[in-house]
Amino acid sequence: MGLNWKCQYEYEYIEPYLHESDGKIHSLLLDFSSQYKGNRCDEEYSILTDNILLNMQKSGYEIVDVKISTIMLEDITQTMCVKTLILYK
Repeated sequence: MGLNWKCQYEYEYIEPYLHESDGKIHSLLLDFSSQYKGNRCDEEYSILTDNILLNMQKSGYEIVDVKISTIMLEDITQTMCVKTLILYK
């Protein structure tokens, strides 16, 4: 079960929380945690987020905006929490 399976699982998990496409703006807040990698691209986060956005669009949703906020946890694992707000119609 590689990353492709995980991507599909993530969308299937959030799909029940999506409002029907009614022309109004709705929001979805995603919460990921990842190990801090310095000034590098977080490939897993990027792929998962891209897959969710792609599947939302395939399902007929229009992405209005995506906002990201990060919180660094002060522990030995250097875990970073990433909150992603997706605004969609």
